[in-house]
Amino acid sequence: MRLIPLFLLLAATLHAQSAKKNFFRQQQSAYQVLAPTGHSLKGGEILYTNGMIVLNSVHFGLTDHISISTMPTLWSLFDSWMPMGLMVQPQVSFPLAKHLKMGGYFLANIPLEKRLENAEFIGFIDNQPRFRNQSFSGLDGLMMGYLTVGTSNHFLTVGHGRFVEEDAIQPEPVWQVSIGLRYGPRGWLMMENYFTDGRFEDFILDDSLGFLYGRFVTYKGHAFEYGVTLLYNWGGVVPYLGFSVPVRRLNR
Repeated sequence: MRLIPLFLLLAATLHAQSAKKNFFRQQQSAYQVLAPTGHSLKGGEILYTNGMIVLNSVHFGLTDHISISTMPTLWSLFDSWMPMGLMVQPQVSFPLAKHLKMGGYFLANIPLEKRLENAEFIGFIDNQPRFRNQSFSGLDGLMMGYLTVGTSNHFLTVGHGRFVEEDAIQPEPVWQVSIGLRYGPRGWLMMENYFTDGRFEDFILDDSLGFLYGRFVTYKGHAFEYGVTLLYNWGGVVPYLGFSVPVRRLNR
C-alpha cells in the first residue's frame, strides 16, 4: 500500500516530462497481469500474454470498446485438489472525457472438472485418489467496475467489485488499484494491486496481492516483463516473469 503514493508521484512527474512526446501505440497498454485497463484493444486486434507459465491468456478486440479474453486454469498441474477450468473475461470500456474512461469486466472461472468439496474419499485406484459424490460446482468469478485516468502511456485504474461464488454475488468488496508508467519508447513501470479479505480459496485472488514489474517492448511489439509478486497477507514477495506477443495488430 505504501508504494502506491510513490507511484502516483512518479506518474505525475513522467507525464509532465513526456507530455510532448509522441510515443507509438502499444497493445500492451490494454492489459496488465490479471485485468484490463480502460485503453482497450482495437477491433480486430489479438494479443497473447503469459505470466509465470501458468497464466496463458489470449485477448480479442471485438470492437474498439469491447474485448474478450480466455485463459485456461492449470492449477491442477500443481495441486490435485484444484479443478481444471477456463477463465473467460468479457470487458467493455468507453470514454467519459478526454483522459477519463469508464469500464467493467467479469473474470469468470468456469470449472471443467469435478470438485472435491463435498466428496467422500474412498481410496486410491491406480495410484490416483478416488472420491464418491463428486459434483460440478457453480460459477466463480470476479465482477469489477473501474475508472481509468490518463493516457495510454501514463494511467491510473481504480476498480471496485465483488466476488461471485457458486453463482451468488458475495457482499465483501474487492478493490483494484493499477498504475502504468511509460518512461520511454519501449520501457514501462507497472503496478497492479487487488485487496480482498482472502475468503475465497478456489479463486485466483484468494488473498490480497500485487504485481510490481518492469516491461520492455521490442521493436516488433513483443514485451518482456520482470519483477515481483507482492503477497500482502503473507508479508512476502516472489519473482514474477512474463511476456506478451501481438498476434494481430492494426495501424490505427
